[in-house]
Amino acid sequence: MDYPIDHVDFKGRGLAVRPAGLFRSARVVLDRVEFAGKKGKFTVTDFQGRTHEITLKINGIDPVPKVVMDGVPIILARSLTWYEYAWMGIPVFLVFAGGLLGAMFGLVATYMSARIFRSDRGAVVKYVLTGIISFGAIGGFIVGAVALQLLVEGYADISSKEILEEIAQSTNESLPMQVDDQTELVNVEGLEGILVYHYRVTEIPAEPVTKEFLLEDLRPVATINACDDSDVRETLLDNGVTLRYTYADSQDVEIAQFDIAVGDCQ
Repeated sequence: MDYPIDHVDFKGRGLAVRPAGLFRSARVVLDRVEFAGKKGKFTVTDFQGRTHEITLKINGIDPVPKVVMDGVPIILARSLTWYEYAWMGIPVFLVFAGGLLGAMFGLVATYMSARIFRSDRGAVVKYVLTGIISFGAIGGFIVGAVALQLLVEGYADISSKEILEEIAQSTNESLPMQVDDQTELVNVEGLEGILVYHYRVTEIPAEPVTKEFLLEDLRPVATINACDDSDVRETLLDNGVTLRYTYADSQDVEIAQFDIAVGDCQ
């Protein structure tokens, strides 16, 4: 859902903001073309050839960003209320208390709920859907966490193919999972010493996901998250397990992959 920017110099040109996804920032759309800015700044040209600068700022967990055009704040939509934030933020505690597994369930659930509250659905439907998402995420996390703990306690060599296959099988019970409107976590695979996360770009975006983006922008973030998570570091990385992330397009053709090992942690 795009949010129009009402500006006299861009009448009839469809100037709008496309909200952020979990793995992609908000974008500006003009003449049905999606622009990728630099550090949240976009330059657009009107019919008279004059340039205008649009700045998009992260607005917490709200997918609709704060917008400033030529130094003037633009309001795209009403602010979400405190009780909406409270309701859709129920699974946020998983991010802080549940390690990497909790972060996966918590962040995805909160993001999906924010998108629903920004939709055109009725109020009752919004609360019902987000409630299902929140408590479903908590339930999925509990099942996955218990299974992982039992596996860790029951085997000495966590890096063996047999153990990692069991971990993958447990995780796959909750997959596939839509990460954002264009990305899906398809499945997890256990290999000898490697736990593989397979992602798929489910739609063809206006600006394709490139190998360079995945390696230069996404890999550093994934590395920090994995290395700073004590559960992942102590249970997997410190025991010789490599985390592998693979990304494929909508036709399952691989775009890129990268590994994270304990040696990548500072």
